[in-house]
Amino acid sequence: MSTSIATLHDVSKRFKVFTEKTLKERFLYFNSAREHAQEFWALRDVTLEIPLGSTLGLVGHNGSGKSTLLKILGGIFQPTSGDVLRRGRMAALLELGAGFHPDMTGRENIFLSSALVGMSKKETQRHLEEIIDFSGIEQFIDTPVKFYSSGMYVRLAFAASIFSDPDLLLIDEVLAVGDEPFQAKCLSKIREFQREGRSIVLVTHSSATIREFCDQVAVLDRGKLRFAGETHAGLDVLNGIYAESSKLDSRPQADAHIRGVTVKPSRVNATGEVPLGASLAVSIDLDLREVAEPATVEVRFVAGSGQLAYQLSSRDLSLEIPEGAQSVTLAFDLKDQHLGGGEYQVGVELIDGFQRSVAKRNRAAAFFVESAPFGQGTARFDVTGSVS
Repeated sequence: MSTSIATLHDVSKRFKVFTEKTLKERFLYFNSAREHAQEFWALRDVTLEIPLGSTLGLVGHNGSGKSTLLKILGGIFQPTSGDVLRRGRMAALLELGAGFHPDMTGRENIFLSSALVGMSKKETQRHLEEIIDFSGIEQFIDTPVKFYSSGMYVRLAFAASIFSDPDLLLIDEVLAVGDEPFQAKCLSKIREFQREGRSIVLVTHSSATIREFCDQVAVLDRGKLRFAGETHAGLDVLNGIYAESSKLDSRPQADAHIRGVTVKPSRVNATGEVPLGASLAVSIDLDLREVAEPATVEVRFVAGSGQLAYQLSSRDLSLEIPEGAQSVTLAFDLKDQHLGGGEYQVGVELIDGFQRSVAKRNRAAAFFVESAPFGQGTARFDVTGSVS
């Protein structure tokens, strides 16, 4: 008997990209559009096995092919070449409100989405109150979902999916839309699924979530599978890919005012991650020719989830750039950092004397902070507890 719930063998997916933007243009220039259509390979020769009862983290930078692979696993896309084998009942949260009919109520959409995964009306009726209760939107359950907020969509979609009794659950980052209490409820349900031996494939940019929940990691890079295996080793591969990208992003560019950005920690651990309490030295090289004075610089630290962790400016520290200076280096020393685990991107923006943005790099540099032994978030604390 196979020990895998899903297997992909040499899977590739090709899309055609047309230069014509509208249906009218496509019709008017039909023949030339077909001739000039460009091919884009979102996936190339991916072979991957998802073991029964495992939680697989699917990771990679934006555009690496994660969502395409998940949609192929979910049967939404068919591969251009290769084979996909699945078994058991599957539930998927791939896009906000996917499978919902906007003119139907929340209650009606529960029955619709349940039917799509093979549940009978009697099964759905049996779990209906649990689904509604878990979603937390009881007062809006008989309202058409086209009036729902994005958070309400996610609540209902997740609740309907988990009570469909799936053997394989596919989740593509949509939980980031929900509020924090609901996210905690969802993560608790995922842990329950793991204890029951169900299989999960999770797409997320949060290294902390991957470390906490996943026993396997698959790393995609430009449509190709770079690694599949143990979580710690997979995140090391991912960190290496991000480091390569940050080096490319921080190379000097023609006529760029932000010539270079570096982040140097005071110490790193064996895997190259920054430990708790280490300091960070940020250095920014600027070309200020033709920039109206007085110029200021803003620095942002953004977590892998996209959440702003910290922001400061040269004005906050009363750093005055000398008048007439054409080339300067700003240095920020962040002592005794207490950031949460995971990847952080350093963004830099140069603002001139008229408060206009002159130059901006959202991914000027990157670094990685080791995971905390407990707790989640972009900050951590030295916590003790007691019971009385």
